[in-house]
Amino acid sequence: MKRRGLVIIGLALITALAGGMMVMAQDGGERQPISPANAGQLAELAVLDTQSQEAYDTAWSEDGRWLAVANSNGVWLYNVADLSAGARELDADATLVTSLAFSPDGALLATGSADGGVRVTDTASGERRALINAHNAIVTDVAFSPDGALLASASVDGSARLWNPIDGQGLAVLAGPANVVSRVAFSPDGTLLYVTDMDDRHRIVAYNLEGAPMLSFNQPDNLEAGELGLRSPAGLAVDETGRIYVVDAEQNKVFVFPPSEITGSVLPIPLQGSNALPDATQEATEAVTEPAAGGGG
Repeated sequence: MKRRGLVIIGLALITALAGGMMVMAQDGGERQPISPANAGQLAELAVLDTQSQEAYDTAWSEDGRWLAVANSNGVWLYNVADLSAGARELDADATLVTSLAFSPDGALLATGSADGGVRVTDTASGERRALINAHNAIVTDVAFSPDGALLASASVDGSARLWNPIDGQGLAVLAGPANVVSRVAFSPDGTLLYVTDMDDRHRIVAYNLEGAPMLSFNQPDNLEAGELGLRSPAGLAVDETGRIYVVDAEQNKVFVFPPSEITGSVLPIPLQGSNALPDATQEATEAVTEPAAGGGG
């Protein structure tokens, strides 16, 4: 019988920061990017038994203290200082947890699930802080604002929404992004929420915190060179400089968009017509064109 498990590898523990894989030193030293120079030092640290269940998402707290793993029965929350101690189980009332996000201070864990719910839990005590009936379909992503005051959620119901993570109060509904919203991420200054859509426009759309669309962009197609713009946005991250990283699952690439035209300085931009968005489509940089041989996603 094949054993399912989540493998933890790295110079110590690997965490995803700013759209890239980073390594946290075991001795508490500085994080270092994984590169050809140190890749040979990667070693397996632990295999976390998922009890024959699929692991749908993982998240690390920014201080490196907590690791959360989403599965069909809820969430396992690990204290990274002692992975052998086992996990605390959270959100057992959820139907298939699909997405995870820690607040910037690591005090709260937000989860999205297939039942359309968003749950917010105190990481230290395990106490439920909020249960939000957020969407009428699967939640695809959740994200905290940089100051932790806002929580965003996205769904296959075609909407993205903003919430107060403390009491679950709804603050804004983004104005009809797409048929399916796959990912959400805040700008570094917290003034914009970036959304990836899954309709035929394949855009990244920037919204202000009132839910109004400000800007949309993509890399233009270059048909003569056989190069296509973003087609299937499956991952989204924004680094501290405002640079945007978008994973294209269809083309097996990561697109990188420079921040100069798509930060808070674009506010406000008048809409062009009833449904149109100002289009700042520009050349993006392709950061990754294919995965390393034998590597996973």
